[in-house]
Amino acid sequence: MTVQATMTKRRKESPSTSRVDELPAHILRSIFNRLRFNDLVQAKSVCCSWNLLGDELTSKMPWLMLPSKKQVEEDDGIKVNNNGYHGFLNLKENRLYSLKTAPKEFSECCCIGSSHGWLVFLQEKAVPFLFNPFKQLRIELPSVDRQLGLEKMETSTRMFNPEIDSNQKTTTMETMDIICHRNHLYALSDKNSIEVWDLHIGGNHVKKKSDFVFAFPDKSLAKEKSFRDVCTSGFYLVESCGDLLFVVRFIGDYVDWDGTLLHEQDHLTQDSNHPKVCPYRTFLFHVYKMDFKELKWVEMDTLGDRALFLGRNQLASVSTRCFLNCEKDCIYFSDDCWERIDEDYLYGGHDMGIYNLKDGSLKPVFEFSSDKIQPQPCWVIPDPAMFES
Repeated sequence: MTVQATMTKRRKESPSTSRVDELPAHILRSIFNRLRFNDLVQAKSVCCSWNLLGDELTSKMPWLMLPSKKQVEEDDGIKVNNNGYHGFLNLKENRLYSLKTAPKEFSECCCIGSSHGWLVFLQEKAVPFLFNPFKQLRIELPSVDRQLGLEKMETSTRMFNPEIDSNQKTTTMETMDIICHRNHLYALSDKNSIEVWDLHIGGNHVKKKSDFVFAFPDKSLAKEKSFRDVCTSGFYLVESCGDLLFVVRFIGDYVDWDGTLLHEQDHLTQDSNHPKVCPYRTFLFHVYKMDFKELKWVEMDTLGDRALFLGRNQLASVSTRCFLNCEKDCIYFSDDCWERIDEDYLYGGHDMGIYNLKDGSLKPVFEFSSDKIQPQPCWVIPDPAMFES
């Protein structure tokens, strides 16, 4: 704050002598890339050019929200859910920010996702609320049995409120993933089709623009068939550099310590009827880009200098040139396998890491000695405005 006051005073007294906003862009970026998050937030207040660059570097890089490493490993993950989240891993700085006092929301409720710096929690009786972990703000939402306060999409192309229009017929759209892209809502209704809704309309009306029916990529289809009995798949829609991407995630149902995919019957050892502990694990990703002219997915062999962040969060694509310690051509993923996270007391929440799209290698993003990590880690993109007074 001292920097802000000094620079403001200097500009007012003698604007012609202030040169901070004339630094070459590459030099300023090099300096900013070496600043910690809190320092970047402060630097944004110096001048317009610093504010623009500060926004670019602070508002797009996801942080990984984590439980206490010590408690997870001491309790072997079994009891840590009662303690909640304990801190955030800032990948740009490769630094773990620990919370001195964890909000009660972190231990009393279940986090089911994040978007634009806000966390979505469920409390008892499935009542959701939004929570800003940086400013400790909470916004209550209607209960899930009232559709999270969201109105259904209706085939007559308008938003439907069941309390007002109780006699109107509706169709509920079930989706595998959903994304806003170029003022349109793209909903992956199954792995072969996308519904497109026009959001560029005033009031509470939306208009269904079209249905895209396309062939599921042959490469992923063949891989699914070859691993039919030993893996499941997850699907994501991500916007990257103006393109709409389709990501297929392959998760081994039972994976040995050396990465071998096993059948369920392979768990029994020769010497005992006690099965080996073989948690589910992600082992492969395929990435495709939508060709809107041909209406087909085109495989991407590389992400270039981009990195993707996937999980039960706001999906993100970031430029690795803007963030030190973020690896290009990689997919950072967290565990979002909801149907299996709680199936065993020895694992769950563990399926996270960094996948290199070019060479197919996998490595951890943050290491725990236990495979039972509760609550499960979640990506969150902090909004720099949350830190400004």
